[in-house]
Amino acid sequence: MDGLAAANGLAFFQREGQRAVKSEALAGGLQNTNFKVTTAAGLSFVVRIPATDAAQHGQDQGVVDANASAAAAAGLGPSPVAFDEASGIIITEFIKGTV
Repeated sequence: MDGLAAANGLAFFQREGQRAVKSEALAGGLQNTNFKVTTAAGLSFVVRIPATDAAQHGQDQGVVDANASAAAAAGLGPSPVAFDEASGIIITEFIKGTV
């Protein structure tokens, strides 16, 4: 999977100044393929692409997005900035640090 192509296919990255110019795969994730995507403006985001069989495992991306928003509001996680219902892709802030 190419994170840059996936990102640039989303409406969020088609806004002026939001074009994705760099992508790097992030390790981890049981169901998602995750990429750090950097825009032409130098802002970084995480693009979370669900597995093709996520729904078969009971994963509802709309619920995942709502839970991520609640966690961010409580100060427990990065803020989701966009959710593509058709693909289930969630875009969140990138928080620099180590795991």
